[in-house]
Amino acid sequence: MKVGVYSMHIVDAVGMNVYHRNLINALVHLYPTLELQVLTTARRAARNQDSLYKDFNIPFVRKFFHESMLGPLFRSLMRRVNGIALRKLAPQFDIIHATDPCHIPMGRIHNLVTTVHDIIPIQLGLKETKASRTRAFEKSFHFILKNSQLIFAPSYSVLNDIVEYAPSARDRIRVTFEAAGPEFKPTAPHEKIFSKYGIPREAPFFLYVGSLNPRKNVLGLIEAFSLLPADIRKRFRLLLISGPREKIQEMAKRYSVQNYVHSWVGVTDEELASLYSQAFALTYVSLVEGFGLPILEAMQCGCPVITSNCSSMAEVAGDAAILVDPHDVESIRDGMLQLIEKPDLRKSLIQRGFQRAKEFSWERTAQETYEGYQVVVSGRV
Repeated sequence: MKVGVYSMHIVDAVGMNVYHRNLINALVHLYPTLELQVLTTARRAARNQDSLYKDFNIPFVRKFFHESMLGPLFRSLMRRVNGIALRKLAPQFDIIHATDPCHIPMGRIHNLVTTVHDIIPIQLGLKETKASRTRAFEKSFHFILKNSQLIFAPSYSVLNDIVEYAPSARDRIRVTFEAAGPEFKPTAPHEKIFSKYGIPREAPFFLYVGSLNPRKNVLGLIEAFSLLPADIRKRFRLLLISGPREKIQEMAKRYSVQNYVHSWVGVTDEELASLYSQAFALTYVSLVEGFGLPILEAMQCGCPVITSNCSSMAEVAGDAAILVDPHDVESIRDGMLQLIEKPDLRKSLIQRGFQRAKEFSWERTAQETYEGYQVVVSGRV
């Protein structure tokens, strides 16, 4: 079987790019006879082919252009140009797998399968995203629904979201859960971590990992932290692996906790594993997610998790986390207090988290994805 994996973004540490890299590595490891090629831009390929896929001899096809290379006014044109190039290449492959639905090229491709990580721009609409981005995503999503032989979703939550929007797509959707990478494991304390992030060595800290997108509910998290009893709040810190710092400090000042809230951007996976391992808990209380990789990364490092009782987060966490209402800052605060006041609960969540994380693996993701490829190639869709 010959598969072309199409993605414009394979570098950044955001969820869909982590998915792209780990899926490819797992597919090549599990199925050595699978002929797999990465279809991307020349600039991205030249920069990352060796560093990201050094363990496997994966060809990169560099026949595509970055959609923003001529500016936002020409983005639609560049997408159509990429579509023409992809249609010419498609007959050479049994499967074309688009892993980034936000940058899918336009044009009929008969052997297309697509991963839809979420439909958040449609769900939240103009409240959270620019009108142009919402319209662009809706256009891409309609194209996916019309042209994809199979749609992969990272959770049943996303599957249900898609079906609610497009009921006729139900039989073409397969759930392929994601996973934490092997680099996330219990890690010995690094003294330099505390000096780097400005946290007193003796201070336990709640950790957040992610962007400042409003749906991530960082402001709600900071407010919840501010509601902790004064004596507790002064002992603890809130560390946000996010940015920009100036924005975070503005948010913290709003609730007079700027001396207890720290932030940093640009951490390595090794540093992140150390932070997870040393954190008192991960506080990941988004309003909506497609999956929620930090939940499993934290669990795999022995870090208790406080997360939302909705969307995919409750699905991923199972019974191995404290679930809170992300719309209620007092619920978030109460989740923090539970861990502080009940050390046995914290110990229990650490053990349950280890077990929960073992239920997910990139090998399983690759196996279920490959089974989907076989269904398409055999014409059983």
